[in-house]
Amino acid sequence: MAGLLENLALFERVGDPASQARCLGKMARLSIELGDGARALRACRFGIAAAEGDPELTGDLWGIAAHALAARDHAALAIGSYRRAEEVFRGGGLLARAAGAAIAGAILLGLRDAGAARKRLREVLGEAAASSAPGVFASALCALGEIDLRGGDPSRAELCACTAEEALQVAQLPPSAEAALLQGRALQGMGVLEEARAALEIAVQRLGNAPHPDRLGRALEALAWVQLDLGAVDEARFTLGRVLASARDGGDRALNARVALMLASTWVEDNGAEALRHLAGAVETLGRSAVPPAELVARARELLEVFPSGALAEQLLARVADLERRAR
Repeated sequence: MAGLLENLALFERVGDPASQARCLGKMARLSIELGDGARALRACRFGIAAAEGDPELTGDLWGIAAHALAARDHAALAIGSYRRAEEVFRGGGLLARAAGAAIAGAILLGLRDAGAARKRLREVLGEAAASSAPGVFASALCALGEIDLRGGDPSRAELCACTAEEALQVAQLPPSAEAALLQGRALQGMGVLEEARAALEIAVQRLGNAPHPDRLGRALEALAWVQLDLGAVDEARFTLGRVLASARDGGDRALNARVALMLASTWVEDNGAEALRHLAGAVETLGRSAVPPAELVARARELLEVFPSGALAEQLLARVADLERRAR
């Protein structure tokens, strides 16, 4: 967050409102990940003012605000913010409308309205197909597949991923890391583990040179789960270690905490000291969040209670008790 604040001050000094708006959008997304919805909404408000009516920036910021409100269970306000985003995106091109639909899908799914989310994305799919826009078509398909996967239908999600890949291949466009990641996670849900591992390795390879360490981290996390399912514990430890090695300050702290907890769980029976080391890392990461995720705090306590009394274990239990008071 400190780096983003420095950039924001710089953009203000040089008079670059568009960059200010983008920076405020990043701050808002990070605040949502850290559980600080109020800060996210403030960043969105200032960002919308800085965007000065730019359709892409303004629509994106209204969408982020809707995410923040949905995360705080303010359904009516979330829908209102999303509708403002829709108004802005509707005036843009097909790519902007697809971005709006993806935002809508995530928000509606978060509000437990998967049917409405699917309907909105299918509208964009039809428009993209009619307009011969394979890139938009593939992106919308992946968003639809994510809804199917989270809704408990991995076979439909896998079909969406395969269709997206085929559309890009026919159009001679670069393959999609997003589609490979969706396919791997869907195959894991179907119990087809070797194929899932192959798809996730492809996703990791495609993301390897992209400037998105958090996206790469989520792909590596998914790959590690499959490796554990296959009994390849050493491979999973190496994969999870890659996530923590590439973790950056201000990145996805929930991801980093999950990964540290996964690593700890792999060491509990083999090396208690190593397990405690990773547990300490997870607790430290959770402690940086304004409102740490309750399920991760509960997992940390569950793992800590395996260990006999000791100075470090007792210290970590005390810190977890503090996290439990703050957790959402």
